Amino acid sequence: MPPVVCNSLTKQDVHKPPMQGQSRSALHHRNLSGAEAQNRTRKGRAELLMAAQRYTIAIVDDDPSMLKALGRLLAEVGYGVELFTSPVDVLSAVPTSKANCILIDCQLGQNSGIELARQLTASGFEFPIIFMTASDDDSVREQAMAIGCAGFLRKPFFANQLLEAIANVSARNPL
Repeated sequence: MPPVVCNSLTKQDVHKPPMQGQSRSALHHRNLSGAEAQNRTRKGRAELLMAAQRYTIAIVDDDPSMLKALGRLLAEVGYGVELFTSPVDVLSAVPTSKANCILIDCQLGQNSGIELARQLTASGFEFPIIFMTASDDDSVREQAMAIGCAGFLRKPFFANQLLEAIANVSARNPL
């Protein structure tokens, strides 16, 4: 099953990820009545928007296409987003950031997302941190957990996994 986080996401993809063995285009061809499908979409969209409207997510990734895709996904469901390509940009923006949570790639070129999280914590940043990584190295996960991350996602991940991690963070850390 292909990852849902990509540049061609639609609102329907966000609300109804593909089932095992089903292609994304199959989502658009289900045998639901028009009214039933519309009601499901409206209900799901309303629930996500209600949860998202109060939250802004800062995203840090050195891969421009991933950063853009994540930003689009989260904006599509109603989150505010702040996009950063480097640790330097994030550290300079922290004092004026409206972020309630930060999503950090563990490998930011020559920099470590784990080290960025340590620097943010040392500078007084107290919001939840969700890490994402393409690494299968358990030591990366252990380091993230040791500094108190609120979530950990392995790339490629599905949109619903990211949205669930953010929903869990927002439920534990209400505004």
